[in-house]
Amino acid sequence: MNQDKQEQRTIYNSVSPYINLGMQMALTIVVFVLLGWWLDGKFETSPVLTLVLSGVGMFGAFYKFIRSVISIDDKNIDDKDKKDAV
Repeated sequence: MNQDKQEQRTIYNSVSPYINLGMQMALTIVVFVLLGWWLDGKFETSPVLTLVLSGVGMFGAFYKFIRSVISIDDKNIDDKDKKDAV
């Protein structure tokens, strides 16, 4: 029983960094879309700023997502190497 809980913790610890990435990505895009929509209303440039800032938000979100995944994977590899060395 105790070993099952330990295995669950190990699984949760390995998956938990990835859970937040999707929410962070979606939130970044939504914020940039809303900012573009608000600026379009302010400057009366209807879809231009919404489209531009949507693209900027998507690029930034994907860039951050890829960097985070690479960083997490590198950390997991380092942790695995340390366990194998012991």
